[in-house]
Amino acid sequence: MKLDLFAFDSDGIAAKRLAVELGPVPGRKTLVKLFDFPGLTCSRFGRVLLNDVLSCEGAATSREECLDRIETFSRIDAVSFVK
Repeated sequence: MKLDLFAFDSDGIAAKRLAVELGPVPGRKTLVKLFDFPGLTCSRFGRVLLNDVLSCEGAATSREECLDRIETFSRIDAVSFVK
Protein backbone atom coordinates (compact mmCIF):
# COMPACT_ATOMS: atom_id res chain seq x y z
CA MET A 1 0.00 0.00 0.00
CA LYS A 2 1.26 3.46 -0.89
CA LEU A 3 -0.35 6.61 0.52
CA ASP A 4 -0.33 10.29 -0.45
CA LEU A 5 0.02 12.40 2.74
CA PHE A 6 -0.03 16.14 3.32
CA ALA A 7 1.29 17.85 6.44
CA PHE A 8 -0.43 21.08 7.42
CA ASP A 9 1.33 23.54 9.68
CA SER A 10 -0.21 24.96 12.84
CA ASP A 11 -1.71 27.81 10.77
CA GLY A 12 -3.59 25.33 8.55
CA ILE A 13 -1.35 25.83 5.50
CA ALA A 14 -0.30 22.76 3.47
CA ALA A 15 3.42 22.62 4.20
CA LYS A 16 4.71 19.28 2.85
CA ARG A 17 3.56 16.40 0.67
CA LEU A 18 4.90 12.88 1.06
CA ALA A 19 4.22 9.52 -0.61
CA VAL A 20 4.85 6.65 1.83
CA GLU A 21 5.06 2.91 1.24
CA LEU A 22 3.31 1.10 4.12
CA GLY A 23 2.42 -2.38 2.94
CA PRO A 24 1.88 -5.10 3.45
CA VAL A 25 -0.51 -4.42 6.32
CA PRO A 26 -1.84 -7.43 8.27
CA GLY A 27 -5.60 -7.42 8.90
CA ARG A 28 -6.80 -6.18 12.29
CA LYS A 29 -3.30 -4.99 13.16
CA THR A 30 -2.28 -1.62 14.54
CA LEU A 31 0.63 -0.45 12.43
CA VAL A 32 3.29 2.09 13.36
CA LYS A 33 5.56 3.40 10.60
CA LEU A 34 8.17 6.10 11.05
CA PHE A 35 8.83 8.71 8.37
CA ASP A 36 9.89 12.35 8.21
CA PHE A 37 8.42 15.42 6.60
CA PRO A 38 11.76 17.10 5.77
CA GLY A 39 11.98 20.75 6.77
CA LEU A 40 8.89 20.74 9.01
CA THR A 41 9.64 20.82 12.73
CA CYS A 42 7.38 19.05 15.21
CA SER A 43 6.28 22.34 16.78
CA ARG A 44 4.86 23.47 13.40
CA PHE A 45 2.70 20.38 12.74
CA GLY A 46 -1.03 20.94 12.99
CA ARG A 47 -2.57 18.12 10.98
CA VAL A 48 -1.68 15.24 8.67
CA LEU A 49 -4.13 14.46 5.88
CA LEU A 50 -4.41 11.07 4.20
CA ASN A 51 -5.09 12.62 0.81
CA ASP A 52 -5.32 9.48 -1.31
CA VAL A 53 -4.31 5.86 -1.73
CA LEU A 54 -1.78 5.74 -4.56
CA SER A 55 -1.67 1.94 -4.75
CA CYS A 56 -3.33 -0.90 -2.89
CA GLU A 57 -2.96 -4.61 -3.50
CA GLY A 58 -4.54 -7.55 -1.73
CA ALA A 59 -8.04 -7.92 -0.30
CA ALA A 60 -9.32 -4.54 -1.52
CA THR A 61 -10.37 -4.41 -5.15
CA SER A 62 -9.90 -0.67 -5.68
CA ARG A 63 -8.06 2.32 -4.23
CA GLU A 64 -11.40 3.71 -3.07
CA GLU A 65 -12.25 0.51 -1.19
CA CYS A 66 -8.80 0.51 0.37
CA LEU A 67 -9.23 4.14 1.47
CA ASP A 68 -12.62 3.31 3.03
CA ARG A 69 -11.01 0.55 5.13
CA ILE A 70 -8.30 2.78 6.61
CA GLU A 71 -9.00 4.23 10.04
CA THR A 72 -7.03 7.35 10.94
CA PHE A 73 -6.48 8.81 14.39
CA SER A 74 -3.82 10.47 16.47
CA ARG A 75 -3.06 9.78 20.11
CA ILE A 76 -1.80 13.31 20.69
CA ASP A 77 -3.97 16.43 20.84
CA ALA A 78 -1.47 18.70 19.07
CA VAL A 79 -1.58 16.88 15.69
CA SER A 80 -4.61 15.24 14.10
CA PHE A 81 -4.48 12.54 11.42
CA VAL A 82 -7.52 12.65 9.12
CA LYS A 83 -8.72 11.52 5.74
